[in-house]
Amino acid sequence: MQMSSEKLGTFASLISGCSFATLAIFAKFAYQGGANVPSVLFMRFTGAALVFWLYFLFKSEKINYGRTTVLKLMLMGSLGYGSMSAFFLLAVSRIPASLAAMLLYLYPALVTVTSVILKHERYNLQKGVALVITFAGTVMVLGTSFESSDFFGIMCGIGAACVYTAYIVAGSQVLKPLEPIRATTYIMTGAAAAYILFGLFSRTLVFSYNSYTWMAIGGVIFIATVLAVTTFWMGVKWVGPSKTSIISTVEPLFTVFLAAVIFNEMMTITQLIGGTLILAGVVILQYPLDKHAKHRKTA
Repeated sequence: MQMSSEKLGTFASLISGCSFATLAIFAKFAYQGGANVPSVLFMRFTGAALVFWLYFLFKSEKINYGRTTVLKLMLMGSLGYGSMSAFFLLAVSRIPASLAAMLLYLYPALVTVTSVILKHERYNLQKGVALVITFAGTVMVLGTSFESSDFFGIMCGIGAACVYTAYIVAGSQVLKPLEPIRATTYIMTGAAAAYILFGLFSRTLVFSYNSYTWMAIGGVIFIATVLAVTTFWMGVKWVGPSKTSIISTVEPLFTVFLAAVIFNEMMTITQLIGGTLILAGVVILQYPLDKHAKHRKTA
């Protein structure tokens, strides 16, 4: 029995959110082993790009895209994903990481609103309710405090959300006729090119690590990047950018869960309630609240 594209998209989006959630865990291990932020990002995108290109080389397949399409995908990687990462890292350097993450998670709301304004998607009660519930849950899971916060850091966090929104909304249109894995190959190549240049000019790259640190970096590359990004764009292709973004809010819940298991950072009652709200929002997306809209869709 074949799964519908709706179910496949939902499953891919959930896998993506959980995979992205491992980034903070793997990065923490890498930093403990002596890695720095520029080095981790350099190896993350360069390693992911190599994995994708080796995959197609092994399959003896060519990615026959036109120059314009290749340029768009490379810019998505370098200016889109690269800029979002830069804004986010600046935010983390100025404000608490939890606050920076919460600000980044403004993007599901921004993606939904932008997609509706641009008429890429239709607004309905189902998306609206799910959006409110998952965002409220995200705030509770992250347990963010706005006291004594740096204004520039907050602006960088909001900037990361805005850039990521543009990246997702534009990407959903660029990737419509494209196969996700092939397109992701060029996106990762564009991001890798940006960080290779940054690393060369900044001279901040470090490669002297022990085996445990390299294992953590491997997790960053294969799980938090290759698997996470590929399944994210599969979700966008099958269920749309706003729904994929909302489902992806399982990421902070899974991050907190992993931190509790690995680092003994226990979840609070507030975080547990927030996690329940996030999961409730994901479930609501699967069952239309507007029965008339459902009837019109099936008529």
